[in-house]
Amino acid sequence: SSGINAEYGEVAAVSGCLAVGIAAVGSHLFKPADQSQLKSFEKASQMHLIHSVLLAVSPTLPNPVMTFSLIGIGTLCFSGSIYYRCFANDDNSPFKRLAPIGGMLLMLGWLSLMLPPNVMARTLGRLSKIKHSK
Repeated sequence: SSGINAEYGEVAAVSGCLAVGIAAVGSHLFKPADQSQLKSFEKASQMHLIHSVLLAVSPTLPNPVMTFSLIGIGTLCFSGSIYYRCFANDDNSPFKRLAPIGGMLLMLGWLSLMLPPNVMARTLGRLSKIKHSK
């Protein structure tokens, strides 16, 4: 368990560091002609930092693996696709489709906080018993 907590902490630390670094680079170097691109970048940066904090505390939550996975992948898809579009100046990027998927994963990650503790492990355990009884 402490190994997983340490790994979560490492991923959260790197994510938070990247969020701050990307925000700094963006504020100094990213000067788009289109203000909507700047707003998109700022939103991606804000979401990245907020969700890095949730990654850091995920080992203390009722369903740590589920929450960590949904938030981690959701942040990568949402913020990562927007960062790419902004820095590459490519509004037609196929990565554009990842932002709404990432947003949905982030929402599911927050909703996972409402589930009873270890719901995923208990469900998989029940499925395993059903499979072995056949």
